[in-house]
Amino acid sequence: MSIFSMASASVTPGFAIPARFVVHAVSPVWDAADPSCKRLLRSTYDNALACAYDAGAASIALPLISAGAHGCPNEISFAIAMQVIMPYYVLYLRLPYILGENYVFVMAPCIIIAAVFTMFYGRLVDKRGFSFAIILPLVLFLAGCAILTVMVNAPGVFVGSML
Repeated sequence: MSIFSMASASVTPGFAIPARFVVHAVSPVWDAADPSCKRLLRSTYDNALACAYDAGAASIALPLISAGAHGCPNEISFAIAMQVIMPYYVLYLRLPYILGENYVFVMAPCIIIAAVFTMFYGRLVDKRGFSFAIILPLVLFLAGCAILTVMVNAPGVFVGSML
């Protein structure tokens, strides 16, 4: 019997490896017929990021959780990772330092625009396939990260968050 529950995460020191911390996460074994698998995978990513944030990690490297031996298709694990990581980056790592407590006024329009874009972009993924359709989100994600890293004013945060 495991002491950890599904989708939980825990952090330990890095010990002999070149990392201050190691985040351990319990990921679901993929079952396409089980509708809870995506929710559990999303929770696993979220809990892993929360552990890293709480430990004070300044950066994190994540594998595709549940992919490989656990059977989750790479494109599903990647899509869920992107859905969790970008908001975490924006909301917890950049905005509090840039805008203080008033970041909600900048973020509300970005969230609406991103939701509409995601809805329509899902159709392109369905038509063109994952390999082709992943190029644009990766470019936009990297551009958004670069803008959020360089720009420290409200317009820069708005544009970087939207990307």
